[in-house]
Amino acid sequence: MIKTETSVSTPQGDIQLSVTSSQIFPNKVVQEMNTPGGVFTVVFDGEKGWFVGPQGSQDLPESQVKETKGELFRSFTNLFQAENLKIQDLGEEESEGKKLNLLLISDPFGNELKMYVDPASYLPVKISYRGQGMMGPSNFEEVLSDFREVSGVKLPFDQVINVEGKKYAETKVLEMNLNAKVDPNLFIKK
Repeated sequence: MIKTETSVSTPQGDIQLSVTSSQIFPNKVVQEMNTPGGVFTVVFDGEKGWFVGPQGSQDLPESQVKETKGELFRSFTNLFQAENLKIQDLGEEESEGKKLNLLLISDPFGNELKMYVDPASYLPVKISYRGQGMMGPSNFEEVLSDFREVSGVKLPFDQVINVEGKKYAETKVLEMNLNAKVDPNLFIKK
């Protein structure tokens, strides 16, 4: 279970979101989002998903299902225990003001990302990938910081997301509990 606060930049100004996410590994996730427009819940059962809001429930479109699968691929808790990944060392690259090791990571389903790793700490500093932005397919960068140990694993508690080089969002983790029990009934569409 992860509780976060996110600030999203929009043409109308910044929007604040409180999000609670729960996951059953490797591919089931439920997110409850408290937004200015109300409380919304997004559920993905590993194959399909649905959205529940003030106006009722609707299935996620195939494009959102694909994006959710990509998000699960990029999730550190998934990425570091995934099987069948192809990892290619791309050498060093200057980024975020320092020389970082660059890895290209892909899975058999066509998902891929570049991970920039600090050679001193071995922690990821940034990941970049193609994803679905507000205006269509876009280049994303997630700059990671404030690593803290949770259940023996160091994970980022601050993440700035840039889309096409411009800041889109910043997420701060308020609480993280790995191996929390999740009710499997959450993933049954009602």
